[in-house]
Amino acid sequence: MANFRKFYADTAVYGNSAALMLGYNYFGADHLLFGIDTPLSGGTDSSGNYQCTEDPIRSIEKMDIPEADKLFESHLLASSSSKPAPV
Repeated sequence: MANFRKFYADTAVYGNSAALMLGYNYFGADHLLFGIDTPLSGGTDSSGNYQCTEDPIRSIEKMDIPEADKLFESHLLASSSSKPAPV
């Protein structure tokens, strides 16, 4: 079972904060990445935002965890600043 904690999960759970908390509690913030399955589908809200993009954002905000910023930006910044693997 411990090897499963080496996997990475994403936030594409259609706005289900409870499911995100399960992933957070199991994998930890370092192995939970922001992700959406269909960014431009699901219709738009009154502000013109795509629902499938807004749902994960709202769900992460509802989690009220200290590492929420990692899910939004730190992982991206870390991966974009890393050196590419040698070919």
